[in-house]
Formats: sequence, C-alpha cells, structure tokens
Amino acid sequence: MNTAGHHDIQYGRFEANMILPFGTGLWPAFWMLGSNIGSVGWPTCGEIDIMENVPQMGQWTIQSSLHGANGFNTGNQTGLSSGDWNWHVYGVNWWPQTVAFYVDDFTRPFVTLHPSSSGGTWEFDNGPSFVLLNLAVGGNWPGPPDSSTPNPAYMIVNNLRVLQYCASCGGIDSNAWYEVINQTSGLCVDDAAWGTSNGTHLQQWACGSQQANQEWQFRPAATGGYDAVYSRNAGGLVWDDAAGSTANGNGIQLWSYGGGNPNQEWQPHSLGNGLWRFVNLKSGLCLDNTGSTANGVQMTQWQCVDGNANQEFKLVQQP
Repeated sequence: MNTAGHHDIQYGRFEANMILPFGTGLWPAFWMLGSNIGSVGWPTCGEIDIMENVPQMGQWTIQSSLHGANGFNTGNQTGLSSGDWNWHVYGVNWWPQTVAFYVDDFTRPFVTLHPSSSGGTWEFDNGPSFVLLNLAVGGNWPGPPDSSTPNPAYMIVNNLRVLQYCASCGGIDSNAWYEVINQTSGLCVDDAAWGTSNGTHLQQWACGSQQANQEWQFRPAATGGYDAVYSRNAGGLVWDDAAGSTANGNGIQLWSYGGGNPNQEWQPHSLGNGLWRFVNLKSGLCLDNTGSTANGVQMTQWQCVDGNANQEFKLVQQP
C-alpha cells in the first residue's frame, strides 16, 4: 500500500494493527517517505521506518529508525513477548523536532528521537510524508529466501489509523489563552480558589466568562512536542503531576515552572474531531476528570483510553 498523492500528512500519530510473517528472506515493513522525494531525492526527503523485521533480528524483535541526509541514521529495536507474534499495533508519534516509536501503547514509546539523536541533517520538519506498507522478499538486508520460507507469506493488516496533529491548521496557538472544557462534565479546568501558590489544586468548575483562573496558555516546553500549560491567574504556575508520580489517580496541581521538568510537560494529542487529550511526559498518563460532573473535583492522571470522554477536552480561545 502506498498513500503518495492520496494522503500526504505532516505530524500526527500513525499506527497499524498487524500480524507479521517471519521467515528466511522476508522483510515486512511499515514506513514513510517525505512527499518531496521527487524533487530532492532520498535520503534528503527523510525516511521514517515505523516497523521493520528481518530474520537476523529473530522473530520477536522489530526495529524503528530514521534516515536523513548527511548520515543521519538512528533508531532502536524492541522485543515482543516470546511466542506473541500475533496482533500488535505498531506506531509513531511525529511532532516538530520529535519522533517517538511505540508498540501497542502510544503513551509509552520505546525510543524517542530528536535532531540531536544523530549526526547529519534532521529532515523531518520539512513537509508532509506518505505511508507505505509492504512485504519484501529478498534483498541485501534479509538475504534470499530458501526452501524454508513460507510460501505464500502474508502481512495481515487489520487497520491503518492516522490522527493528524494540526498545529498549522487551527491547532493550539502558543500565544493564545484557552478555556479547557471536559467532555464528560462540561466543566472548565480551573485554578482552585484563584490560588497563586505552589500546590494549588487543578480542579474542574462551571465555566465563567473571561475568568482568568480558567484560562490556560500552552507554551513549548524543553522537550519537543510537549507544552508547559500556564495559568493566566497564577503567573508562572503550570500544570504539574504532583511529586512526579506515575500512578493512576495521582492529583494534578499548579507549581512554578522548573524548565525541563517532565512532571510539567504535557503533549497535546488532537483527536481529529475538535477535541484534545493531554499526556504527561513523566508518567505517560492522560489528564482525567475521574468521570465526575461535580464542581471542585481535582483533576488527576489516568491510563489513556481511546474514546474515554473523561480524558477529552475542548479548547475555546479567549480574548
């Protein structure tokens, strides 16, 4: 499958649910090439290899990597549970200055790559890419097939899903202020009691009108693709995963921004329907309202679940 000229996208979450074949000479791959390959060639177009397997890796290992101009080559391998060569979701989160590869759980990448991850030229902020899914037979890397190679061999794809990060088409403006409204409760994320001190709870409350303790600004954080979320009321205080916990149900508070503190860095994920969810860098968990519709409930973090309205938020820009 090749989406060139049909669906060419820059930034987002790209994932496919697949069963992979394994055998001598087989090379299943899920990858992307820059749409400008016709004008600049390879590797200047950039190549994002979301999933590859060749026999030398063994049956329970896949590799994900990036290739760019002037020797930019980097990536990593990850193993699957032995005997578990069945359905898995292979994917990548692609953001400005950041590419993170994962298996099954997009909140827990096994490798995250940046321009500093390799020598050479980072080619992954130059425009859209297209997606390829293929099963190659033979070649320099896997070697030739032999009598033991499954014939026929199948790479079975249940679905390919793309959620576009739309910063350039009505996404989050880092200079704007927003109400952040939970889909379960219809209430606004709120700086409790107009607090301006460290440790103030982040709660939900009925939305007011141009109310500074319910207005938030998403400014780029130290880690590419992540934001520090500032309170308009509390000056330099930001959303903070209290004590850097990685536990479900841990409360979210406001704390002075420390710069480079993963407790305070959140990745906005566009759900493609005008809604967003926010994933904490330290814990890999999503901002969550616990399912309550009551005023005053503290916001928490919880394992991210697709379609969970507790973790879905609408942004409404404020004057």
